[in-house]
Amino acid sequence: MMGATPLLLVHGLNESGGIFKDWRRFFPDRAVFMPDFPPFGEAGHLAMSGYQMKDYALWFEDYFMQHHLKEVDWVGHSMGGYIGLELLQQFPHRIRKLVLLNSTLTADAPDRKINRDRTIQLLTERPETYYREFIGVLFRPDSPGLHHPDAPWLSEQMRKVPVFALQQVIAGLRDRPDYTALAKKYAEKILWLSGDHDLIFPVDQQKALADTLGISWKNLPNAGHMGPWEDAENAALAMRDFLQQP
Repeated sequence: MMGATPLLLVHGLNESGGIFKDWRRFFPDRAVFMPDFPPFGEAGHLAMSGYQMKDYALWFEDYFMQHHLKEVDWVGHSMGGYIGLELLQQFPHRIRKLVLLNSTLTADAPDRKINRDRTIQLLTERPETYYREFIGVLFRPDSPGLHHPDAPWLSEQMRKVPVFALQQVIAGLRDRPDYTALAKKYAEKILWLSGDHDLIFPVDQQKALADTLGISWKNLPNAGHMGPWEDAENAALAMRDFLQQP
């Protein structure tokens, strides 16, 4: 398909673009980009003025200019979805379609903010405990969790990131705005994919909000929070159908 919109596959917290390493096969007609953003992966050495979602939107605006990208279809896993929403807020002309993969629209609830603060403290005192706990909730309950074959890769990604930088990222997640009104405004641009077994974002709550806002929504029956690995085929099929729409 000549002239197909470039596709950005954007990773989440403690990941890198390598989470999508096998995904080009799903989109053979597209120019596919899988960037690492600071402080993760190969972008770990790059400086950021801050780690709020607005700072990441500005970082990606620079990325677009450096790579001569005018408009993209954006697939964001977890935190990558938040960045896509913020980019849609600041630079709506950059996003043709936005896919939220194991992500959400709402700001952190008060109890979630408290947990973020505890996590920041835990990283100071016992970072290894954080690494184990983080991986432990990602996969569906019947999967091997810390013994999942991809868990060592995730552990490696996390350990590359300086603790102080990761703490700033988590503070940025804690302080991110609510994107519900934005999503309603751009409902026709958004596809929301939720894992049936996601321990972080309950699927029923996400479907109810998507229905209320008029957003396209699909479930991933085989996924917890790691849709790019646990249910890649179903996720890619839903995306292809959605992204083919004008």
